[in-house]
Amino acid sequence: MPCGVECDQYSIIGEIKEVEKIRNIYTKEEIYRMKIESHDLEFMVCINSRDLLGEPQPGRRFKGQIWMQGTLNLVPYKAGPMDQKR
Repeated sequence: MPCGVECDQYSIIGEIKEVEKIRNIYTKEEIYRMKIESHDLEFMVCINSRDLLGEPQPGRRFKGQIWMQGTLNLVPYKAGPMDQKR
């Protein structure tokens, strides 16, 4: 859901699928890189550990405001038997 005046700011809530703790090579800060699934969409989210409440684990939910960057990969739709008119 877009939030605020900016068109690239979104609020998301979803399930954490994967978590990796990494270190920023420039600032030496700890960063969590997480794969989040929300409404059949997958997001890769990076967040500074100081800005995070709780300990992220697969299976838990993530709720936050993100700055959307990158590309969108669309998968071609294949019609199934439920799509045929009777």
